[in-house]
Amino acid sequence: RIREAGGLVWFSPDLRVSYRPRPSVRALAKQYKNYGRWRHVVARYHSGSINLRYLAPPTAVCFVAAGAVVGIVLTPWGFLAPAAYLAAITAGSLPAGKGLPAGARVRIPLALATMHMSWGWGFLTSPRKLARKVIASRREPVLTPTAPAEG
Repeated sequence: RIREAGGLVWFSPDLRVSYRPRPSVRALAKQYKNYGRWRHVVARYHSGSINLRYLAPPTAVCFVAAGAVVGIVLTPWGFLAPAAYLAAITAGSLPAGKGLPAGARVRIPLALATMHMSWGWGFLTSPRKLARKVIASRREPVLTPTAPAEG
């Protein structure tokens, strides 16, 4: 979007970035829920930014929740949906955990599930008023006429 608006994006290999992981799963969930809420605002404001990858976390939330409900209400086969999700993130975490200590490797699926589910939930529950705030903040200010100076 920056380039489309005529802007320029710079890359510097000298850039140094520090990383501070969240201190708890709860803090990670809060971060990603807020991230999902604001991603929905971006989707509302820039509809061209939506793609399949963008919709993966909210789709995963619906898939896992629907499977759990079907598993509880109708048939235990419904639990295959959340089980398939857990199997996929566990398999996906194997390459990411290569070279890490065992304790870190076993926490990767928890971190991935927390990020996906929180992001998706935030996206699905994002209030419309967030988008209205952004749109209102981008309007040109209305100038009020000033009274002519006497003199």
